[in-house]
Amino acid sequence: MNKFTLIFAMLLIALVPAFAAAESFVIGKVTVNGIEVDGDKAMVEIGQDVVIVVEVKSGQNLTYPRDAKVRAEIDGYEHERIYDVSGTFTVSPSAITIRYRKALKLTLPTDMEEGIYTLYISVYDSVEKVEKQFLLYVEPTRHLLEIKGVAVSPTPYVAAGQTATVKVRLQNVGARVEDNVKVVAAIEKLGVSDVEWTDLYPVEYDDDKKSDTVTLFLPIPKDALSGKYDLEVGIAYNGGRDTQVVATKINVNGIKPKADAKEESEDSAQEPVVEERPVDPSKELTIAFDTTSQHTAVGKEVAYKLTISNLASAARDITLTSAGAQLFADIRVDPSVLTIEGGQKADVYVYAKPKSDAELKVSQFTLRVLNEGKLYKELSLSLGVEAAVAEKSNFLPFEDDTLKLVFIGLVVILIIVGLLIAFRRVKGDDYPLEPIEERIYY
Repeated sequence: MNKFTLIFAMLLIALVPAFAAAESFVIGKVTVNGIEVDGDKAMVEIGQDVVIVVEVKSGQNLTYPRDAKVRAEIDGYEHERIYDVSGTFTVSPSAITIRYRKALKLTLPTDMEEGIYTLYISVYDSVEKVEKQFLLYVEPTRHLLEIKGVAVSPTPYVAAGQTATVKVRLQNVGARVEDNVKVVAAIEKLGVSDVEWTDLYPVEYDDDKKSDTVTLFLPIPKDALSGKYDLEVGIAYNGGRDTQVVATKINVNGIKPKADAKEESEDSAQEPVVEERPVDPSKELTIAFDTTSQHTAVGKEVAYKLTISNLASAARDITLTSAGAQLFADIRVDPSVLTIEGGQKADVYVYAKPKSDAELKVSQFTLRVLNEGKLYKELSLSLGVEAAVAEKSNFLPFEDDTLKLVFIGLVVILIIVGLLIAFRRVKGDDYPLEPIEERIYY
């Protein structure tokens, strides 16, 4: 009886994994950009689209048709979720193997860091979820520039006969230096355009080199008709092999177009259309530091200068606060609250003063930038605290040169007066000579 019980228990143990492994959906072959991944890392590039094709088969547990979806997600990017979900499709049980292929597309952000990330592939319905994990190696794209934003002034419209100023913010998010980047702005219907060239360096270089604002000028003809025109901004780089174009609108206040009386009266009652800009709300502010690291002695104050540019068309209310420096430094921001008009920029100074009991080391603190009351970006700054250097002793307690001269003059006058008094006492009546004793001889 004991032997029978032991054999039965062993059979149960052997069968449990088999039942546990039974699933309604089975994830088959997975390809990333056309390359099958199964235990190996797939290489993808920052700022590029990643096409993922997933094969799905019915599992042993599937006894009736069920509606399912396929989801692909990359984990490890801190700012937002990178994922895509397929449409609903029906998986049916079948005696023969039926493969369902679903293609998904993930766009890697341009500010993604190089490294290894996890790719999750899942097939699920309202009852069950099956998931597999793969590794992706994300590396920088060799040649990649990004148009961060376009600002047109004056606003809300440009008068016919005036010149429109177009500012284009560019950034090199690739791995190679881009020389002679061609930047073009054009209004095709008005027949006006302008061209500029610039050089941009990869992200490991200084901020001043990896990004640039190019200014172009478009003279609006005097006979231009009033209306909204398409303004296109394009760049060409990598020897002209790579191009990128974005479009926005520009409003021109010029000659009214000919129309019947009814249309003319309607047009005259219309206000100029507010300019639209292709600026992502999450990227409408650019922040540039002169330095993010400072060193100073205990009790000595240092400053970090940053320039905030508003690439949007409307004004933005900006608030800046600091965090994480309570234990080692006093931080103040000037100004801490400001309004930046559309297409304009402003300078802000962050002052840091190490406390008397601060440790002699490099510490980090955070500067938080709020756009319209919402957290826009957190920036990391470092402060190196050094020992105070003893100042040279000075017998004069004055720091002002004029006071020093006055003090020296008073000392000289007192010495002269003292000498005069002493001389007078020797020569004057204060100490008369004793009279010679009178002697009489007989």
